[in-house]
Amino acid sequence: MIKTIAFDMEGVLVKSGKKSIQESVAKEFGIKIKNWIEIIRPIIRLSSKGRISKRETLARIKEVLNENHKKIENALKEFYKKSYKTNKIMLELSKKLKKRYKIIIMSNLGHLAKEVLVENRNMKHFKNKIISCDIGKSKANKKFFEIALKKSKTKPNEMVFIDNLKINVSTAKELGIKAVLFKNNKQVIKELGKLGVKVT
Repeated sequence: MIKTIAFDMEGVLVKSGKKSIQESVAKEFGIKIKNWIEIIRPIIRLSSKGRISKRETLARIKEVLNENHKKIENALKEFYKKSYKTNKIMLELSKKLKKRYKIIIMSNLGHLAKEVLVENRNMKHFKNKIISCDIGKSKANKKFFEIALKKSKTKPNEMVFIDNLKINVSTAKELGIKAVLFKNNKQVIKELGKLGVKVT
């Protein structure tokens, strides 16, 4: 019996725009996109993995950009807001499912992305939010899912997990979690129905 439906954030509940955040921020601070990719992005990845705090993330970026913490934080948050759009169909689906199931977010995000994408009014209805920067594990690691199961008080066969990356779906399935690879909204809704999830 399905008790919990878990949604990924990036690629499922929100979608990125045509212009990448790396290009936007690099232009804002007057650095080459190559330098952003080689120097700044690895810092954000460490943040996403929970290996450095928000404060240390900003401090390391400050060393490279030679700008104050607040300007960097505000710029990054602004670009996250502009670069990602809510997937309204998935968001509304999550609200419908909440009437019958426990719904949670399971996502790989850094501290700043989490503050913008997860900690906002659109996502308040989610019971639990398991984010990689908070637990120090990414979804490529089985431990991430074990923590999510424990926090949501759910057995593997009682959870359905929706994600847009094959590696995350595969990891979930190895633990006995029912997982759906997101391709488009219609396909996900159809597959949820096949798994016995009441989507209407």
